[in-house]
Amino acid sequence: MKIFGKAIICILAVAVLVSFSGVPMAKEDPPPPGKMKKLSFPKFKEFDIKNGLEVIVVEHHEQPVVTISLIVKAGSVLDGKEKSSLAQFVSTLLNKGTKDKNSDELAEWIESVGGDYNAGTGNDFTFLNVSILSEYLDTAYEFLADVAMNPTFPDDELEEERKRVRTALEFQLSSPDAMADRHFNALVYGHHPYAVQPTVESVDAVTRDDVVAFWETNYVANNAIMFVVGDVKHKEVKKAVKKYFGSWKQGTPDVAEFPEPPERTAKNIALYNRVGSVQSSVYVGHLGLKPHNPDWAKVTVANRILGGGATGRLFMNLREDKGWTYGAYTNFTKPVDVGYFRATANVRTEVTDSALTEMLAEFEKIREEPVDEQELKNAKSY
Repeated sequence: MKIFGKAIICILAVAVLVSFSGVPMAKEDPPPPGKMKKLSFPKFKEFDIKNGLEVIVVEHHEQPVVTISLIVKAGSVLDGKEKSSLAQFVSTLLNKGTKDKNSDELAEWIESVGGDYNAGTGNDFTFLNVSILSEYLDTAYEFLADVAMNPTFPDDELEEERKRVRTALEFQLSSPDAMADRHFNALVYGHHPYAVQPTVESVDAVTRDDVVAFWETNYVANNAIMFVVGDVKHKEVKKAVKKYFGSWKQGTPDVAEFPEPPERTAKNIALYNRVGSVQSSVYVGHLGLKPHNPDWAKVTVANRILGGGATGRLFMNLREDKGWTYGAYTNFTKPVDVGYFRATANVRTEVTDSALTEMLAEFEKIREEPVDEQELKNAKSY
């Protein structure tokens, strides 16, 4: 795959909520980066318990706090098109009731010791996080084990969550950037599960039986990794994990299927019109890299130069030089399967074609011309 190559997909979502009225004055150049400091990562230890749960421990004793992240390798790629949003329902409902506690009691339990719990679902995995003072660490383990292993998924909580998801979806469908994102993913990935997005129909199609079945199949010990980071000791973590998660059952989790996304050999332009809008959301990109590609370090530096921040070429061109946008950026995604490269900018409608021309010119430039040594040094230092 040639990065920044000619197989480009362009999405122009013509839409805006607020009219564009200019950009702030350019600021002075920042000072040059200082001398590189020695970079060292904390040591970590790994172990598995008998049921297959993997555990990674990082001891960091500067503050008396600990974060536990339980990563379950089950995300929205397992939903299926007809039930898209299923994995999200499962993760959101875990703390809405267990065998011994309702949602209010669960919230009071973790909050009474200053703990913070949150959960979320992405394409490839779900995370359950608890951050807490180290003196209450046992409470964190017990709480996390309870919501992961003993959820009851009450019907009333499911219906409340369904209403919330539908409302969020309706708001999303009114957002130009959100719509551009959905269209971009659909065109880049085709029939690949990364292209699937929730709809009102798929949200309504999810039943409690679906939620329970998904949890029973995929929330199993041999499908999870736990990270324990902070004011802990490895031996004590091992003892606690065995105590609180040793009874977590094993299973045969679902495995995502990843068909090959469509190959493109020419520029493709897709236009989505919203009557009365005075701004365009411009999304340009193509398939990116697999997660184990050896070029990731090079691509990360190249992306920083092209559009990885407010000093990127795209930003400097479209905002600082032309004054067409508040910001223009590029990024590469790194999911379990193939990711994408994408450049984005919101510009005034009358300069949509000009902005697209400039974006393509920047791609051509970074692909064909050597990068200035100072520009390269700054990107690597960053």
